[in-house]
Amino acid sequence: MKRFFRCLKQKINVLGGLTAFVVFILSFLWWMFDANTLVPMWLFCTLIIVCYLICVVVYSLCSMKETSVYRLPAIRKIEKVNDRYIFIVEKNDLFNQGSYSTICYQEDDNSLEIVIGLGYVQTINSAGYMQVQFENISSAKVVSELYPKIRDSAFYRKAIKIKPSIDKKLLEEVITNG
Repeated sequence: MKRFFRCLKQKINVLGGLTAFVVFILSFLWWMFDANTLVPMWLFCTLIIVCYLICVVVYSLCSMKETSVYRLPAIRKIEKVNDRYIFIVEKNDLFNQGSYSTICYQEDDNSLEIVIGLGYVQTINSAGYMQVQFENISSAKVVSELYPKIRDSAFYRKAIKIKPSIDKKLLEEVITNG
């Protein structure tokens, strides 16, 4: 709803400015010609065409769709409580309190992404920062070697990705193991 009103406000501002411009041009023409002077038809038609073209350009600029960028939230802090990691994560509209997420590890953009486990959003504070906790750790051998090494450093904050979708294989593993 906020997006609708923001777009509407933008269009109203632009169309208001356009209306003021057209009224200015008409009042300037009215001032330029005497009340008894006949306005040439070519001038009147040109003015109508120019106003129409301006309206078309403004309308096309206002109706251009915004491209949404899918950006994963950055991790601000990593804490370990009772052998479980808790991540303090930036605000992101893709997550809700209580929603599940997949926690992955990827050293750099050219390496493979490893699914570490399943997490959930415990709380979202008033500033919008989320607290995501591990719910279930993957049973893969790579994860069992990687999981104890995680610490609060810039490398791990960048390498760990928290995604709003749930990994199918991991979810089936959680369901079958209880």
